[in-house]
Amino acid sequence: MSAIPRPRPDRDRAAPAGPSARPAPRPPAPPARGPAPLRPAVPSAAAPETAFVERRRHRRRWWSRWLYGSLPLDRIESAVRRVTRALLHWLPAILGALGVLAIGAAVWWWQQSRIPVLAPRHRAEALCFLLAESPVFAPPMHVESDAAMVRGRFSTDTPPTLAIREAMRLRDDMVVSEERRTVGDYDVAVMWVRIPTGDTGHWLVIGWMEGSDLAMCSFRFAGDPMDLTSDQILWGHRLTDRVLEPAFFRAGVVPDVRWRPVDGNSMPSFGPREPRR
Repeated sequence: MSAIPRPRPDRDRAAPAGPSARPAPRPPAPPARGPAPLRPAVPSAAAPETAFVERRRHRRRWWSRWLYGSLPLDRIESAVRRVTRALLHWLPAILGALGVLAIGAAVWWWQQSRIPVLAPRHRAEALCFLLAESPVFAPPMHVESDAAMVRGRFSTDTPPTLAIREAMRLRDDMVVSEERRTVGDYDVAVMWVRIPTGDTGHWLVIGWMEGSDLAMCSFRFAGDPMDLTSDQILWGHRLTDRVLEPAFFRAGVVPDVRWRPVDGNSMPSFGPREPRR
């Protein structure tokens, strides 16, 4: 049986308290470790210092300098300042001009809105209005249009050429040329006429019978009163090709067209204006 150890008086007994009792001194703390100090780099004698040289296979072009070069911000800023100063200097004049234009446009629109829009009373008048629609008939000579409806003076089987001669009191020497066409539901006569009056030029007359009524539109071409020129014939063909459409010659249907009078005229005119005599 093992012996029980006994406590020793020098270890288990507390030290007597008194002024002479002091705590045992602690051992000094080891110095703090940090990064080792950097040593200055000593240039190697084997590697001499040389300037960096950019090596390229080709020289830089203007697009390369433009893409990879630095932006001239100072020049851009100065240009913006110059433009801003110029705009501020001319801004009152620009606003004044825009105001005058706006007032002029408003006055023009007000005047145009006061002019009534005319609707054709019959087919002959509608054909004259059609020439004033876009694209406007624009010959190099002045052309005046007119339309008439002669009612109840002829029989239903009267040829349009004979009805035109009787209505305008034309002699044979006044008729330069005439032809007849079938357009839509009507038999149409086309005649070049020279009328010995104070007006210079020739007349292109287009007429057809609507029952016992003669419908007629005429166009006076300014020019030589004696000879029918090639330009007049050419633009006369262009005029007839535009108005003699089968869709415009359906019985009982007047072409749906409107015209706003210009300079107080009751019928449209085309081409350059004639000088006043």
